[in-house]
Amino acid sequence: MINLDQIQFIRPDFIAGITQVQKACYPVEVVIELTERPQKVPLSDLIDAARQYQANQLWVCLDDVGTGDNTIRLANALDPYVTEYKFALQNFRQYTDFSSIISPLLQFWRQYAQIHHKFFAIEGFETKAELSIGSHYHADVMQGYYLGRPQLISIGCTQTQKRRAK
Repeated sequence: MINLDQIQFIRPDFIAGITQVQKACYPVEVVIELTERPQKVPLSDLIDAARQYQANQLWVCLDDVGTGDNTIRLANALDPYVTEYKFALQNFRQYTDFSSIISPLLQFWRQYAQIHHKFFAIEGFETKAELSIGSHYHADVMQGYYLGRPQLISIGCTQTQKRRAK
């Protein structure tokens, strides 16, 4: 997974570089996560970049849906090029009524992903009690410290994989 803010997401050198990594290391799946940080990038530029990532067989994930700039407006615009929507539980922990706030939001984004035939991920699981959230909303992917700390991995492309990319 490579998290990119909007400015990075639209940069032609990022698109080209990540595409080269995907080709060189196939069948490793490179996932581009567009973060929610507002940066006033024109919507047309985001759509064009998402189209390019998809054309290069890169997995595009709209990260932290429902927060920051990753609203329904952006989801609708990028939907033809997005493979996954990810909901972040940790973005709502500051609210005293955590469960009642996230319930309608999770329901909305799960249904949106289902209607649009996209993967749905929920991240931020930190307790055993929160695991029921993932199963209740039928997440395709669940992430969080409770399930396991992030691990550094070393993925080397084999010579065969490098030749295939040429």
